[in-house]
Amino acid sequence: MLKWLASISRDVRIHLDWPRFEESERYRYVTEAYDQFPTQEMEADLAERRKRVQDEAAAKFDATRDRLDGAVAALHPKVAEAKRLVSLFQRDYRAELEALYAEKDRLLGEMRLKRNEKSSEYESREELHEEKKELYGEHQALKDEIASWYAQANRSRVLLGKKDREIPQYSIFGISQNSLRRAKSDRDIVFEKIKRVKKEIDKANSDIYALNKALEQMGEKFGQTKQRIVDTKRDRAEFFDLKASGKTLKALKNEQDEVAHELARLRTSVISIEEERVCFIRDAENGYGVPALHTELNARIEIRVAHLRAYDLPEQQMQRKLRHREQWLREHAK
Repeated sequence: MLKWLASISRDVRIHLDWPRFEESERYRYVTEAYDQFPTQEMEADLAERRKRVQDEAAAKFDATRDRLDGAVAALHPKVAEAKRLVSLFQRDYRAELEALYAEKDRLLGEMRLKRNEKSSEYESREELHEEKKELYGEHQALKDEIASWYAQANRSRVLLGKKDREIPQYSIFGISQNSLRRAKSDRDIVFEKIKRVKKEIDKANSDIYALNKALEQMGEKFGQTKQRIVDTKRDRAEFFDLKASGKTLKALKNEQDEVAHELARLRTSVISIEEERVCFIRDAENGYGVPALHTELNARIEIRVAHLRAYDLPEQQMQRKLRHREQWLREHAK
């Protein structure tokens, strides 16, 4: 029995020691794999060859490409300006201004209606506030009347009260049950009126807010329309000046075509120089053996990866566990 318990205890201790051994073995295995299938020198060599190719390509093409890129960037504003001048001769300024003035008048009319509507809402809200004030006064008066009824009902007869006396249902003089019911009913009716007026005030506030937002948006559109009128008049004035100076639509179109053709030519040159650069890099890399070295490097990496993956195979793990057990037993043998 004791021998059996000792065997179980030993197995448990071996099991608990396994993670330490496994971590150590994995580190050793990975280290040996990188020593057995090294790639650092190949990677450095490949990077150096590629850098040499890039440097040669830069020396051969960068100056020309930068010059072409600069020429393209400088020509863009000229193309845009030529297109703008042509458009000045192609517009119907009278129709544009008539439409803009019509839009301006329409917005003015809508804004005037909205302002009148807002003014009416303000007046209605003011009336509602006055009504609410009066209703609060009525409500307070009825509360005071009810409080006075209870005070008299609970006051001593010496002080003209009704304490310990039956209060009649109806009475021409003095308090009665009916007068209390009437006062409470009137108080509740007034309270409902107050709630209704508050809701109407809230709605008026909401309507005024919506009207202000609508007026704000209309104001923005009105400002934009006024600016468009100013811009259109400015463009029309420029058109008249160009025409007076002898410029014609045909001449401006020719100028536009010239700069457009020059831009297209430069873009074609940029594409051509880039194609030459790609071909040069490809040929230079072939000359320096870059593709072959890259293929050899990838093959070695794949072998190393396969070797590392083999570590987790079931049979490999079983062998390590046997090795670990034997090592542990040797180290703990008496």
